[in-house]
Amino acid sequence: MAYRRPSRLTFKGNGYVISNLFIKRSTSTQVGLFAGVNSGARVESVSIVNAYVYGARYVGILVGNNAGTVAASYTSGQVLGRGDIGGLVGAMNSGSVIASHSRANVTQAGSVLSNSGVGGLAGDNFRSSIIASYSTGRVTGGAGVSVGGILGRWRGTVTNSYWDSNASGVSGGVSKTTAELKTPTGYTGIYSDWNVNVDGVSGSDDPWDFGTAGDYPALKHGGMDPQIQRGDYDRDDDGLIEITNLAQLNAVRFDLNGDGARNSVSGGAWK
Repeated sequence: MAYRRPSRLTFKGNGYVISNLFIKRSTSTQVGLFAGVNSGARVESVSIVNAYVYGARYVGILVGNNAGTVAASYTSGQVLGRGDIGGLVGAMNSGSVIASHSRANVTQAGSVLSNSGVGGLAGDNFRSSIIASYSTGRVTGGAGVSVGGILGRWRGTVTNSYWDSNASGVSGGVSKTTAELKTPTGYTGIYSDWNVNVDGVSGSDDPWDFGTAGDYPALKHGGMDPQIQRGDYDRDDDGLIEITNLAQLNAVRFDLNGDGARNSVSGGAWK
């Protein structure tokens, strides 16, 4: 069940991970763990993995329609909708996303909604800002919707934020290759301005763990092992995927790379 809009409140994930979130409301708008977040409200340090979220418009794994602040949060899984859909947030209306990332695959499904977008992080960005964030999921949209690796419709500001052009399957805008996103090992190069404020209190919060030169950046405070956020499921490099709970064991049936996200989707049904 999705929560309704919090107003001028702060929701913190407190190091916990939400696994296997399932929401299917194919005719509904504002669909996500939070249907919407109002101006003045904050959602921080939330990790959602192996999610399946299906709605009509304003569809995201974490937030359907964001007018507040989303910070230091991470998602993976699958998002489907007719328009204004994203891996983290469906649509943004004078809100912000700070130091967050998504590995979710985003797919436009059903009849296209006019003047809408499909993006790896957010579908639409209206007078909003995305800061020090990135996405690596595959993005697929039909004719008539705006499609982008990080944003579908660009109507706000995007600062020091990127998407993986190799993984997303789309091009255009400020994208980086997988190698470019993985190479820096600190707040240098393309990440030189990523030591940002995520909690709303003055000062930088050092939110990122950059790992080695072969890793994507991962959140320190997202509630997950940074290696799992990066997609490294063989953490001790012994050629075997680590399984630590029953949900991960169950996921092996659907996803042979071990990340818990099912392999593909066609027409709204898992294959």
